[in-house]
Amino acid sequence: MTMRNVAVIYALPEKYATSIRLSGLFAERAKKIIQPWWPSFFPMKIVMIARQAVVSLLTITANEVIYASAPLAASAIPAIIVKKLKGNILIADWDDAFMDFTKQMPSILSPHYWELKCLKIADKVVVVSRKLEEIAVAMKGRKNVLYLPNGVDTIKFADRGNAKKPGFVVGIIGYVGKMGKKFAYQEMAEMAGRIKDADFLVVGYGKGVRDFKKYVKARGLSPRFRFVDYVKHEEVPKYIAMMDICLVPFGDFFTSQTRSSVKMKEFMSMGRAIVATRIGENITDLDNGRCGMLAADSQDFITKIKALQRSPLLRRELGRRARERAEKIYDFSILRKKLYDFLNTIN
Repeated sequence: MTMRNVAVIYALPEKYATSIRLSGLFAERAKKIIQPWWPSFFPMKIVMIARQAVVSLLTITANEVIYASAPLAASAIPAIIVKKLKGNILIADWDDAFMDFTKQMPSILSPHYWELKCLKIADKVVVVSRKLEEIAVAMKGRKNVLYLPNGVDTIKFADRGNAKKPGFVVGIIGYVGKMGKKFAYQEMAEMAGRIKDADFLVVGYGKGVRDFKKYVKARGLSPRFRFVDYVKHEEVPKYIAMMDICLVPFGDFFTSQTRSSVKMKEFMSMGRAIVATRIGENITDLDNGRCGMLAADSQDFITKIKALQRSPLLRRELGRRARERAEKIYDFSILRKKLYDFLNTIN
């Protein structure tokens, strides 16, 4: 099978993690049906899903294999429609989950209904985590499932050694969600209150940014925080290079067990010292602590950040190991070969 007969249905514009994954896996020639933008207004989301379905139906031919992101309705629904009407082979890329389908079923009114529907009718499923692999194998059988974590372009994400840093910097990158019970960034502000000799760099966008800034200001921490709004993906390495320690905090939720962090791989590729929550794929990514530090809770984060502050040698060694692991396991060229080999097993 060549990539010319694979059609990739994107659910979101290319700046989102799920789309970065697809672009990395299908860097070679493949038909790509990409969302130009994604609205926040719900009725417009329906319009964009309908648009993607129409474009997919008109663009994808019957002899092409459909590759679509399962968790998102904007790709799952178009994929289902095309498969039903044209009989295409469907590969579902399962890169996130909020519900364990072996234990509970979504209602038809739930957006997860389409996720499950897509997985059920898919001929093969590609998953990003061992937790999702376990669930997918129970649903589809061992031979129909491929474990393929998120990856990174290790050439683009390499430390050039020319970053200008104001001092010791602890950093985080990613979508800043609505503040509340699941808002992991609050932990970062709490850490800052107990780590006096470091500045904090937050590169992110989203509906929680404004509240997070207020949260930081209310605690008198604004002088030690620098906020950078959304940056293009190709500019991300510049900001990672400014960080001495990179954080990957996850809440203790089912979805945290199922995810494979894109930013984790990028931090690793840049040779950064990392402190991440001990959960799910974070443990696998950091080789159970060999390539970075795993923290059980907020206090453990603080303890390990301070340990890394005190030891430049430890930071360099963990960064070296992380970079080496990214090159050997998570580079997109390696993951791409595994995916293409898997696709070649399809009749």
